[in-house]
Amino acid sequence: MCIRDRALTVAKERNLRQDKIKNNLALTYTQLGNYAKAIKLLEEVIKEKERMNDFQGWTIAKVNLGSICSYYGDFQRANENIDVAIKFAEEKLFMRELAGAHSAKGLVLLKEKKVLKAQQHLEKAKSILEQINVKDILPEVLVRLGFIFFLLGEYERVETIIDTIEKIAEEQKSTLFLVWSICLETMVKFEKDQDKSALKQIDKVLDISLEFNIIPAFIQASILALYIYAAIEDIEQVNKISIRTLKVVKEKEIKIVQIQLYIILSFINLILNDYNTLMNYYNNLLKLNEENLYPDDIKKLNCFVEHRRKTGNSVGIDNEIRNVLIDFLQRISPWF
Repeated sequence: MCIRDRALTVAKERNLRQDKIKNNLALTYTQLGNYAKAIKLLEEVIKEKERMNDFQGWTIAKVNLGSICSYYGDFQRANENIDVAIKFAEEKLFMRELAGAHSAKGLVLLKEKKVLKAQQHLEKAKSILEQINVKDILPEVLVRLGFIFFLLGEYERVETIIDTIEKIAEEQKSTLFLVWSICLETMVKFEKDQDKSALKQIDKVLDISLEFNIIPAFIQASILALYIYAAIEDIEQVNKISIRTLKVVKEKEIKIVQIQLYIILSFINLILNDYNTLMNYYNNLLKLNEENLYPDDIKKLNCFVEHRRKTGNSVGIDNEIRNVLIDFLQRISPWF
């Protein structure tokens, strides 16, 4: 029985609303890289929300659908769905939903590299959340805004955002928000000083998370660290952190993260031209991935592996592999 069937069966047995289950399942399938199933579920949710006249739920589902479309590069459909949600939420004064829609729109525009337009939407989301005093989704908006200020070189504004996220993290006792603030701070320090030793702060987060057995924080920090090191083309460090994280998640039997790391390590060893190590990770990935998670990413990986098998190296496609790796890290990151 697949994830969807199990969830819907349990929902029926417990008399739970299936539209809510489907919405949550869609988000789960998104994290598992199965965008086709996620979209199909959300289309069902949208129809059910219309039938029930649940227009707040309808707005959220439209935003989720748009966000998922952006994950695989369908920006036209992403923008169409989110724009409709923004307009509707404005008309109905659904302020929390409006803030969420502006945040999602900002992220889509950021993926399209329309940084200044993304900033406008994220500023709107931040303003709305502050007006209605909602803090649980504010750090997600702030970290995206902080990343934009980082890209624009406005480091003092990033530092102000870091302080705000840290305060909310302390209030809500959220390790995740604290990890986000530390990663932003690390990036600013590295960019200002152009000194890789600044990135050791992330290593400290990893060490502390393991020492206190806070495994979710360790995984979140690891994925963010991998993204940062991949972005600055430090593949050796990406390899080192990936191997360390894989050892931990294998011991804890966290299957989904194992699959993610086998994909990452396969890409890394393509770049490193280490064919034997590559095939070890690649074969482990195929054995473990019974539900065919991340099908599009694995399809790309298959093409790269076949190229490596035929030519004996990855010369000429290194940058393409690296870009695919960074895109994958973005999609599995709690940050994005």
